[in-house]
Amino acid sequence: MEWPGLFDYPNGVSSETQDVPAVLKPIWVVRDNSTAWWYYLELLVPLLALGVVAVSGDGFRPDWPHARLKIAVVALLAVILNVGFLRTPLEGRLADPSVPHAVLLAWLAVALPAMFRAPASWSPALSRWRQPVAAALAAVAVPVAFVLAATLTHGTYDRIENAGLTEGPRRTLQGAASVARTLRADWQIESWKPRTGRSELITLATYLNACTPPDARVFVQPYIPQVLALARRPFAGGHADLRPGFFTTERDQQLMLSRLRRQNVPVALLATDDSLENFRESFPLITAFLDEHYDVRGTRLFDGRFGITLLVRKTARSEGRFADLDWPCFV
Repeated sequence: MEWPGLFDYPNGVSSETQDVPAVLKPIWVVRDNSTAWWYYLELLVPLLALGVVAVSGDGFRPDWPHARLKIAVVALLAVILNVGFLRTPLEGRLADPSVPHAVLLAWLAVALPAMFRAPASWSPALSRWRQPVAAALAAVAVPVAFVLAATLTHGTYDRIENAGLTEGPRRTLQGAASVARTLRADWQIESWKPRTGRSELITLATYLNACTPPDARVFVQPYIPQVLALARRPFAGGHADLRPGFFTTERDQQLMLSRLRRQNVPVALLATDDSLENFRESFPLITAFLDEHYDVRGTRLFDGRFGITLLVRKTARSEGRFADLDWPCFV
């Protein structure tokens, strides 16, 4: 493994860095090498959080039940995600483990000041060392705060200008209203029908929305989360998708079956070809249930890469067909 350098200047020293005053140069050094600095920041944040948790008696949040345990779990999850996701190409991977890091940063923003002003929250075993330990942890937090400030403030004016905030409150409110209208429209499946170049999966979402009852769930094997979201149908069996290697134990499959037996699931969407065969090998109990209670009623390739097999529950009563796919409806 080659560790990224903090002072490498991938394209040489930037012209902006050459022109800034010496007192501001550290900020531009971080910005010129932001990928490397963020990499080490993501490694450091969960370790810092574990250190702060270790010295506390209540996670510095006395109003939270089991605060220490909750934060420790998030920090350990961040460590695991760092190990699994921070790899080449690094610049494209930095965001992958970012969710637990954001949670930890929000907690640290409250916990670090509390180390100094809330002695009652400290672990009794460390109370006599409170001041030096707090100072050491705060010293570790300083570079974290500096990297956050240096990188997140880069291009701030451009972002403000792009958001229309420099044009006065009226323009800002108009922009906010426009975004709100767009978001509301995008979640209406009808708004996608006249759009050119739209994904064929939108047709699949339209089918589920038009041809299954509003209270129905849909069993989905392949990873196509946008379909159920736009169709406004919840997933069945407790999983939005199922892939070989995940939730394949007998206990997991029995749990899925118990859910499927009590849910209204008129249709199931499985993959095709090798992906379907791998699914059948990995989930024998699920496929046995589907074979017993469902019939194959259609197969189609969407967008040239999503092969979908339609399974229909044998007891489901068909009422017409969906013209665009020639698949049965159940409403």
